[in-house]
Amino acid sequence: MELIGKSGDGWVLTASNEEVYHLCGYYGSHDGANKVALAVGATVNVNAMYRRLRELGQMKGELARAKKILLDAAAQMDEVNPVIEAAQR
Repeated sequence: MELIGKSGDGWVLTASNEEVYHLCGYYGSHDGANKVALAVGATVNVNAMYRRLRELGQMKGELARAKKILLDAAAQMDEVNPVIEAAQR
């Protein structure tokens, strides 16, 4: 991708087909060609995609804590479950 000019509060750029499909949120043209019609004047909401990816990146710590809580709970169930099953016999 190359910035080739300035336009008001934005930029004019050149991008390959693959780069444009990536900007649209697809793995490439093989993934997005049948899902989005690219044409001159089409808009791509890169800001929304970027915000979502950034939010997911910031949630990494929360997800790690949730993972630990769930693994601890599973380990406790492994210890308690045989006792419960024995009591039900």
